[in-house]
Amino acid sequence: MDKKISIIISAWNVEKYIGKAIDAIKKQPVDKIELIIVNDGSTDKTEDVIIDAKKHFDKEGRTLTLINQTNQGVGAAFNRAIKRCTGDYLYWQDADDWLEEGALKDMAEYLDQHSDATMVRGDRFTVYENGSTNKHKELVVSQKPKNNNVFKNYIFEKDVICFTGIFMVRMEEVHRRIGDRGIFISSFGQNWQLILPLSYKNKCGYIDRPIINYLVRQDSHSHSAKTIKEQIARTRAHEKILTETIKRIGNMSAMSKTFYKIAIKMKYIEKRQRLRVKNIVRRIK
Repeated sequence: MDKKISIIISAWNVEKYIGKAIDAIKKQPVDKIELIIVNDGSTDKTEDVIIDAKKHFDKEGRTLTLINQTNQGVGAAFNRAIKRCTGDYLYWQDADDWLEEGALKDMAEYLDQHSDATMVRGDRFTVYENGSTNKHKELVVSQKPKNNNVFKNYIFEKDVICFTGIFMVRMEEVHRRIGDRGIFISSFGQNWQLILPLSYKNKCGYIDRPIINYLVRQDSHSHSAKTIKEQIARTRAHEKILTETIKRIGNMSAMSKTFYKIAIKMKYIEKRQRLRVKNIVRRIK
């Protein structure tokens, strides 16, 4: 396989995890890898770990590029990194997750062999971190899709378990659908902003194997909303991200954009109503 794979990781205060993520990428049996890590204003030793790993990562046909920025969130990090990508295929993951053996090769070979597919997805392992003992419990999560309409599945959150680390897409489609305009600047939600434009009216393939070990951390940003008030605030942020993403899909008609904006609004009104009812029931008990 002579295709180059560009990999993007946004890193913020992940000194305990980023080394394992880089090491798993380094072990992939792919000759041409371009790893771009954006250090998003980390205040721990994340940068030092990346610099040390770079010494052992760089070799003929492979590069590790470190970009430092003040803390601006994953949206800004992805916009900077995408402009530096020169690969044929794009893969992205979280800084605290790690690839399964041979995963990148299998995904790239699928795209090589299926010219009608713009992107491909696989399964994952979910790894739960125990905060008190730091031990992990692994659970295989099946993600075999019931249908191939990734766009509708993800926008309406049906037949969906996770986004991160299970997709690889053709870079030419990234340039066509996202381009220099980039994605909406936010502290989270980059997966929606990448997958929705790339999957709209495009075919997504599927390979029946785990791609990534997805770490569920008690202190992670995606699991930080605890109170009902915080959860409702998170739904409003999600709604804004999806609405802004729909605006940026260039090949979607104005009528379709209006339809999806209304559908998104209704979805989150319903979510917030369920949260409020849940809060009332909990108080009664």
